[in-house]
Amino acid sequence: MTIFCDIDGTLTDDPENKWGNPILDRIDYIKDKINEGETVLVWSGNGTKYAKQFCKKYGINPVCAIGKPDIYYDDKPKIRAPGKMVHVWPEEMKK
Repeated sequence: MTIFCDIDGTLTDDPENKWGNPILDRIDYIKDKINEGETVLVWSGNGTKYAKQFCKKYGINPVCAIGKPDIYYDDKPKIRAPGKMVHVWPEEMKK
């Protein structure tokens, strides 16, 4: 499974600003997924540098930490492949 995880508002309590208060249960959940062998990419609209700094600060070792794209190119008209991409609300990140 490949998991993309947002930072601000998902791993922190502030969706609008960098370096909100960390939500440690969710951070631990993502760390557990990595330890279970899942492919995890951590991303943020605040950019790649910030995503990498956040992961380092909280001991998250994803495949990569990136900024969200401004543009993406794909041969499909939708970002979601039917039956493939599943949205999960942060509140559902439970062990």
